[in-house]
Amino acid sequence: DLVVSQKWYVDGVSRADVVGTNFVDTGVNLTVFANNINGSISGQSRARCYGLKIWQKPPEATMETAYTLVRDFQPCVKNGRAGLYDAVSQTIFYSESGTDLVAGPDVNEPDAFVDYVESTGGQFVDLEVEGKSGVSMEADMMWVEVPSDGSVVAARNGDNTRFYLYHNYVNQTIGYNAYHQSGVSTAAGVRQTVRTVLKSGTQTLEVDGQSVMSRTDAATINTGLNLYLFACNRDGAAVYGTKARCYGLKLW
Repeated sequence: DLVVSQKWYVDGVSRADVVGTNFVDTGVNLTVFANNINGSISGQSRARCYGLKIWQKPPEATMETAYTLVRDFQPCVKNGRAGLYDAVSQTIFYSESGTDLVAGPDVNEPDAFVDYVESTGGQFVDLEVEGKSGVSMEADMMWVEVPSDGSVVAARNGDNTRFYLYHNYVNQTIGYNAYHQSGVSTAAGVRQTVRTVLKSGTQTLEVDGQSVMSRTDAATINTGLNLYLFACNRDGAAVYGTKARCYGLKLW
């Protein structure tokens, strides 16, 4: 029998871990803020949604089959109506109860979502996250032009303490105190997912699910500087600017 696993985590803590052999298919769509019982809505809740992702795979899939991201919801407002924008289908989902959702008080609501933002080599964004041990990143990005020495997300202070979440110096590079080159090159015009972990005892770089670099430096570092996107923050100056596109960026 094929083993089916059901796991539930809250803030990284396991709340349930059940193993069985039965598949379940309700035949009805999932709803948020309520329970869909054969098309009849009940169990409505008063809650806030700051973001929601749903992965799925077909019932006949094996345990080894990768899940596919089918919904990536972000709260949004369009023409005064609050809704959930799905980055996968590029569709806004609104309340179907006849009463609109209530938008949060964020004054920085975007007018529109776009597919990507691009730097032509002269722009950078202060991410307002300090470059220090314990930061992880997931970047959905593309090199428009591969630099011989250029940063995607990085900081470096006057003592030459480097914190490069993704950099290219001849080959793909990370910086943890010193810079560390991999033996793996990259290419322009290729959209890729970059995952980096830089913490005491573990420094890893992964591109499109493939390990590019893994180190175990036990040091703890702090540049004292905010990370920049599309450049390196070197004591407040943007250096090592790059020509690249960012489709999405997450920092932990």
